[in-house]
Amino acid sequence: MLTTRRVLVIVFVVAATLRLGYGIAAHRHVLTTSGSSFIAIWDHDALEHVLIAKAISEGKGYIVDSDVDLTDKHPRLVGGPAIFKAPLYQYLLAVVFSLSGFSFALFFPLQVLLGSGVSLLVAKIGMEAF
Repeated sequence: MLTTRRVLVIVFVVAATLRLGYGIAAHRHVLTTSGSSFIAIWDHDALEHVLIAKAISEGKGYIVDSDVDLTDKHPRLVGGPAIFKAPLYQYLLAVVFSLSGFSFALFFPLQVLLGSGVSLLVAKIGMEAF
C-alpha cells in the first residue's frame, strides 16, 4: 500500500520529469542562449516578465524596460510602469537573472522545481480534501 509520503514523492518526481522533458523538448534550440539573445526569444506575456525583471535588476524600478530591440514584438506599456502585473514573480526573476545572467542556467531548473512544488501542493490538498 502506498503511504501519503510515497504518493507525494511520486507526484513530485513525475511532475519534475514532465516539466524537465517538455522544457528541453520545447526549448532545446535555445538552452545555451544568453544576454540580449535570450530576451529576444520571448514574446507576449513571457517577454513582459523578462523585460520587467531586467528593469528591476538594473535598478530602473518596476517598469517594462525599453532598452532592448523590440522589433515585431508588442509588449504593453513599454517604458512605463508595469501596473498590469503582480510583482512577486518579476522580482524573483530579477534575482535569478542577477545571479546567472539572462540565460536558462538557473531560470530553467528553478522553474522545474517551482512547478513541481505546485503539483505537490495540489496533490497534498487533494489528499486532505478527499
